[in-house]
Amino acid sequence: ETENRMMIVKILEQINTSYSITTLGYFINDFDPEVRIAVAKALGQKNSEEATTILSTLVNDSETIVRFVCADSLLEIGTVEAIKLAESALMGFEKHPDSKVREIISSTLGFVNTQNSISILGGLLEDENRIVSLIAADSLCQLGTEGAFDVLSNKIKFASADFLDVVIHS
Repeated sequence: ETENRMMIVKILEQINTSYSITTLGYFINDFDPEVRIAVAKALGQKNSEEATTILSTLVNDSETIVRFVCADSLLEIGTVEAIKLAESALMGFEKHPDSKVREIISSTLGFVNTQNSISILGGLLEDENRIVSLIAADSLCQLGTEGAFDVLSNKIKFASADFLDVVIHS
């Protein structure tokens, strides 16, 4: 039963041992996405190579929300490998038909300082949804790199007042 599996995951989340991480890994292929989400959240708190390895199996999960939680947990771990995996979990969603998904991508990529993420955020500056493009601009400012500012400066040439306001106040 899902409730029982969720309870086990919550207990294992409180225990910080290699055994608890390995045991959480047994739930990574659970049929219920809520269990996989709970596992991803728990592993994000473990900050270990083993947790990163287990989370790498959720990077391509069939459920969008599981992939987002997996990416968030990998960013929480914060190692170079974990950040690359988080970026991988988010790829392809920048063209998702739901603007809320594109908003999440725009916001999350502000924590992934890679050339690929900067490129995706640059594309999201042109999103049909104004909120998505403003979040992308804010994320580029948050990254604060020369590459991010180059992308922004190219956009500013043709920017609306709202877009410029976000850039100025970021």
